[in-house]
Amino acid sequence: MNMENDDIRQYSPDELRVLRKAGKTKTRPDAPEYELDEEFWQNAHIVFPSLEGKSAKTIRYDKEILAYFQSTGKGWQTRMNAVLRAYVDTQKRKMQTKRKE
Repeated sequence: MNMENDDIRQYSPDELRVLRKAGKTKTRPDAPEYELDEEFWQNAHIVFPSLEGKSAKTIRYDKEILAYFQSTGKGWQTRMNAVLRAYVDTQKRKMQTKRKE
């Protein structure tokens, strides 16, 4: 596995983890990995942010992720945004907690 000038989409998550641990990705080898376990999803809630401040961007998602959200019907993009918003808010709270310590 050689990452130079490679498109990472050709690698499985396991292969990417190996490359990451070997320091062959742009991600720091000591960057934390996050697992969204059952407790996360039990405590997750949908937050529908306002349309203010939104911008259109081209972004690539795993086919399975995109297919899942699209299969949930009308409003799938809003739900996808809500999941990402919940993640960002959680990370911000963690950073604030660390600063207070």
